Amino acid sequence: MGMLLVFVVTAVDLSFKKYGSYIVEKLLDTEESMAVVVVELLECDGDRLMRLARNEFGSFVVVKALRVTQEMNRVDMFRGLVQKLMPLRHLLNAQLQSDLDGRLAELAQSQAEKQQLHLQSVEKNYNECSSSLTWHKERLRELETKISSLQEELSSCKDAAATTEEQYNAELSTANKLVDLYKESSEEWSRKAGELEGVVKALEARLIQEESEYNDRLEKEMSTNQQFVKENEDLKQKLEKLEAEIEKSRKTNELTLLPLSSFTGGADDSGTRNMIRGKPCNNSKVPTGVSGTALAASLLRDGWSLAKIYEKYQEAVDAMRHEQLGRKEAELILQRVLSELEEKAEFIQEERVMFCVRTYV
Repeated sequence: MGMLLVFVVTAVDLSFKKYGSYIVEKLLDTEESMAVVVVELLECDGDRLMRLARNEFGSFVVVKALRVTQEMNRVDMFRGLVQKLMPLRHLLNAQLQSDLDGRLAELAQSQAEKQQLHLQSVEKNYNECSSSLTWHKERLRELETKISSLQEELSSCKDAAATTEEQYNAELSTANKLVDLYKESSEEWSRKAGELEGVVKALEARLIQEESEYNDRLEKEMSTNQQFVKENEDLKQKLEKLEAEIEKSRKTNELTLLPLSSFTGGADDSGTRNMIRGKPCNNSKVPTGVSGTALAASLLRDGWSLAKIYEKYQEAVDAMRHEQLGRKEAELILQRVLSELEEKAEFIQEERVMFCVRTYV
């Protein structure tokens, strides 16, 4: 409803401005005499108007007068309408002003809130920037400290590098001198190396020869030892058989046989048996009884004698001693070769020391 009233008031104002100005212009354009004539025409009666209308100029004046009258009536009507609508216009203006004030207040409040939020965000950004700036300053101080320490380390490294370079140059010059001296004495060293190589080859040939001889002797002794072990096993088997037979005959002839006297040393059968088994003989009295007699009888029946048994024992002992002597001889040979190698090594070491002394001098 308020919007409709505003539209009506606006239309009346526009109509008044349009037609009112037109009427005023027409009235101002009409001459004073014409205005007087129009007034008189309005006051005269109808007959006179008819007479004037017959005249050409009079008809024109009458038409003008009628138009002026219509325009004046229209102006009066618009003025009345405007006067009626003026209070409504003031009321609408007041409402619009109040609405405008409210909208302006809301706008101002919203602007203030936006400004407050903007200020808060700006303050937050400022705080963040300040904290970041503080952290960056601290980081910058740390980096400056590190840079200073790195510069010090760099300077110390440069000094150390210079010192090391000087040492390397000195060592390089010494190495160059050593190379020159080595080139000078290379022929002598090659000659000595050839001599040493010949000595080593001769020693290797001698060692191979000694090893082959030792292996041959060892094989012979091992074959002899195996034969002796085999014979010893045969004797053991025969001895066990004889003991079983003697034990059997002893049980049958227990009342008729008498024990023999015991005897000592290497002249009895127990000593012989101990020698056959490889056990050392003792000087204690060993009672033989029937076992010694049966053993002697069995050995005699098989063609064995105490001398033969002792001879076999001595052969085994001699073989073992010969093997031990062969081992000792091989050890002596190896020791002699080792001593010769050590002497050669000492000679080479002395030559190397002399060479180093000559090079440094």
